[in-house]
Amino acid sequence: MRTLPELEGFVENDWVGRVIKLGPDITALVVLAVPRCIVTVLGQEELPRDNTVLQVIAQNNRLNVPVLGPSPCAGVYGTLHTGGVLRRRDGVTLADPVEVDGAGLDDPATRAGFDAMSEALEHVMAQLRAR
Repeated sequence: MRTLPELEGFVENDWVGRVIKLGPDITALVVLAVPRCIVTVLGQEELPRDNTVLQVIAQNNRLNVPVLGPSPCAGVYGTLHTGGVLRRRDGVTLADPVEVDGAGLDDPATRAGFDAMSEALEHVMAQLRAR
């Protein structure tokens, strides 16, 4: 996804609490920045392993993530509000939840998705504490 040229850095940090509209039908509420782990340094297809990837994220974008605390973050998690078909060249826009009927943390589907993510993070933290 291309952003405006004047936007730099981790623009997605400002998306938490907003709605992403994909094409004419699909909407998702952005609920959480994505904490990154050691997997980000692993090689993928033609890309070699790069140990600096996580270091750069940690130096430039450390956010307070619920359950985890300060964490290197890149990207966002969202919960699907309305589904549909996404086609090549469909637009991607941001909206405030009040502009999208029913989109918000009080929406049952959004709350269920957020609760599932929170539960998964709690599970990971419990495993880390047990080591």
